[in-house]
Amino acid sequence: MISFVGKRVLVMGLARSGMAAISALHKRGAKVYGYDRKNPEQLGTIIKTLSGMGIDVFAGQEPCLGILCPDLIIISPGISLETGLVMEAARLEIPVIGELELAFRLKSPEVDMYAITGTNGKTTT
Repeated sequence: MISFVGKRVLVMGLARSGMAAISALHKRGAKVYGYDRKNPEQLGTIIKTLSGMGIDVFAGQEPCLGILCPDLIIISPGISLETGLVMEAARLEIPVIGELELAFRLKSPEVDMYAITGTNGKTTT
């Protein structure tokens, strides 16, 4: 398991899976930031919850990666790799991973993990 203590991590997408990622990283000592393209009014209770945890939220406005300097960016499944923020991260050589890879990095070494990938058949499997 990789240590996230003191790491600066930006989580893009603040729906259920993004919130779970934030919670897991926060519990493991990361300095977590949240970003969602929705405006503050649309994210009202989410912002309140995250602010109570000491997590800064960028709502409706992309953070400046050059100033934020994250060590890692986690993207939710619905976020395209073609978005400006992800492309800027690539230019700045900031690693960008999905939530599934984060789960793999957080798992205990004693736990076997299996993943079903692809676009069709996961629900029926």
